Amino acid sequence: MKHFIQRVDSWIRSTHWANIAILFVVVVGITGIVEVGLFDKFSETRETKTEKQKVIERIIQTEDFQLKINEEAEREYYQNVLDEAVDRLEELDGGGFAPNAMKSASLQAYLENNDAMAMIPYVDEIVELDRYMEVVAIVAHETSFCTRGVGSSRNNCGAIKNTSGDFKKYTTKLDAIEDVAILLQTPRYKDKTIAQMNGTYCVYEGGECPAWTENIEQYIEEMKLIAYASRIGE
Repeated sequence: MKHFIQRVDSWIRSTHWANIAILFVVVVGITGIVEVGLFDKFSETRETKTEKQKVIERIIQTEDFQLKINEEAEREYYQNVLDEAVDRLEELDGGGFAPNAMKSASLQAYLENNDAMAMIPYVDEIVELDRYMEVVAIVAHETSFCTRGVGSSRNNCGAIKNTSGDFKKYTTKLDAIEDVAILLQTPRYKDKTIAQMNGTYCVYEGGECPAWTENIEQYIEEMKLIAYASRIGE
């Protein structure tokens, strides 16, 4: 380091001051060019960001964008309400707060909302069944609450087949509904979820039935929501 300083000192002493002045001007000039370029680049970036921000703001303010946001917010709100209702309903059931009279009233309200008049005479018996909401949901999906297909022609509300592969025929619709409940207590279906029953209770081309699980689970959630509303006096 000492030798380096000595060499620089020697060069300064031997170099004409005019040359040093020229070198200084060159260094300052280069530095200025670099600084101006960086400033211009920075300004360009700021302007670009500003333009992008303007575009974003225009998109946000469009009617289509606002409508989509509102729809998503509304779906999220009602889903949260439903989730809270189901959780609260389970708490009430666990505390013995669901006498059959109240179950009957809420099930009747649900059936009336769905114009399922064929099942209303049996609500008191239905709520006595094991897994009665799943039973009703299956009937709703399979035969539109006992009003279509074999639910109407054979009173076979659950679209149950016999060992020969033919649809069973029942004397009353209640007999068919009770048969669905009995079927759900057999080893094949006991302790199984609706999703796990798809592909055995309902079979399509050797596999699961499209939308079967989703539709039945939706029926169940709707019943739970009405049951919860009736228990809190709404």
